[in-house]
Amino acid sequence: MEKHSNMQNTINQLVGSQEKTQSKTFTKWINFRLANSPLYIQNISHDLRDGIILLSLMNGIANANLPIINKKKMTRVHYISNVSVFLEFLDKNK
Repeated sequence: MEKHSNMQNTINQLVGSQEKTQSKTFTKWINFRLANSPLYIQNISHDLRDGIILLSLMNGIANANLPIINKKKMTRVHYISNVSVFLEFLDKNK
């Protein structure tokens, strides 16, 4: 039983390490793509949640002109609107 527990702990550590590496790599890629803008990310899950970075990336990569809601006081509704525009664009351009 202890052997199984140790093996599971090792697997969990490897998975966590891989996720950390992927997150770091994706963060660097996003910041590279945003190099000509004032936008920058440090934490993927926090910095992408409002949809502003996602739409800015898509506008740059796909040469799109997607509308971006960017206000000082944004609510969850604004976040959802931005992310919905992003997802709809992806769906239409599969």
